[in-house]
Amino acid sequence: MPKQVADLRDAANASAGASYDLVLVSGQLYAGAGTAEQLPRRLLGLCAPGCRAMLTYWGHSGLPVRLWPLGFPLGDRFLEDMRQLGFLLTDFSLCSRRGHVHPLSGYACVEFELLPPALRPEPPPWDGT
Repeated sequence: MPKQVADLRDAANASAGASYDLVLVSGQLYAGAGTAEQLPRRLLGLCAPGCRAMLTYWGHSGLPVRLWPLGFPLGDRFLEDMRQLGFLLTDFSLCSRRGHVHPLSGYACVEFELLPPALRPEPPPWDGT
């Protein structure tokens, strides 16, 4: 069976009940826009068990914590939220260490694998926002 490719930049393109083996996401995490809070749950809804979610996002740095912009703690929160939903972090690096971006850009390159339901922790309650 050919692989299905879906453009999910518009939520209307996400088929109800559809699940994917690989989801690619690139962008920035914004607290005010809700992406940092909503993205982990949205990924959980899109991913089939064993799905790989590969992401790049702004929010980490090789600089000492005292020099981080205020937004960088969102990156740590995002990683923890993904873990709490049953995503296993399989790869993490600063994209700059791979030569993808400027050394001080603060972009993280991460990969998660969604654990089978029996191995996932009980997710924390969510109000859907």
